[in-house]
Amino acid sequence: TAEEAAVGETVRLIDLTTGEVVAQAPLPAAEMLTGTILPAGEALVCSNGTVSRLSAASALEPVGFTTRDAPSALASDGNVLVVATEQDGVQVVDLATGTVLETIARDLAGVCYLSISDTGVVACGNGFVTSIWSLLPIAPDIATVSGVVSAKTTYEAESATAELADAETL
Repeated sequence: TAEEAAVGETVRLIDLTTGEVVAQAPLPAAEMLTGTILPAGEALVCSNGTVSRLSAASALEPVGFTTRDAPSALASDGNVLVVATEQDGVQVVDLATGTVLETIARDLAGVCYLSISDTGVVACGNGFVTSIWSLLPIAPDIATVSGVVSAKTTYEAESATAELADAETL
């Protein structure tokens, strides 16, 4: 397991089992930094809209995707990046090419929480409503798991009532 920690002008990737620094790099000057940890023990860092990857093999290297404004949240499974911004909403980006595959959760404003599972399911939340999306129709290369039904259906749970709307088998 790894942890990303910004210390002064440096970002460090730390292996929590050993406490050792796996990678570190100087941070570019930025008003706001956002980051996420990848399953392979790497990190993605967004600085002034530029998304870069930090790994043990290299310093911060741009992945080829830039946001128009500061992201409020990032999540990744190592294949796709899900990024929430005020101007563009929640975008699903192919990490290999930097191409935007689709914009999801269009009806959900103020997304500040993103989570992606290894089954290709994304949770987008704003503190009041959480919308659940399947990435299988968007990024079909994601490994399919028994029980996941692909559909561009959102599964919403309002935090006050915790009732599911438009629910299908997930």
